[in-house]
Amino acid sequence: MDPVYSAPRMRPALWLDGVERWAELTEGHLEPADSDEDALTLPFAVQEWTLSGEAYQNTRTGALWRFAWEHSGDVVPYVFSPNGNATPTTEAPHYAGEVTIGPRPALGGAAGERSFIFEFAWKAIGEPQEVTA
Repeated sequence: MDPVYSAPRMRPALWLDGVERWAELTEGHLEPADSDEDALTLPFAVQEWTLSGEAYQNTRTGALWRFAWEHSGDVVPYVFSPNGNATPTTEAPHYAGEVTIGPRPALGGAAGERSFIFEFAWKAIGEPQEVTA
């Protein structure tokens, strides 16, 4: 009988401006979408990338929510690890670039909840670069 493969639980990792945000992230995505820009020299549409996700709302100094609030409109470097690994490898690379922090995040949630979650969607500048070492 073949052994059953059990995949580890996935949790993406994120660094913004050099600070690791893994513990605050509940969901993370780095996704392309076709842009409205004409691509006369390319056989496909130009793509714009968005770094998006959900994280715990925490208004304390140093928290991701506070970072997004204080840096709305700023361009900051990011590193995204879809596999959650701290060190990039050829089999589990990281993706890096710059992102513009969007509008200030929402506050609050339903009464009685143990924690509140906020959503974010920030435009990446250019295409992410794959990092393997």
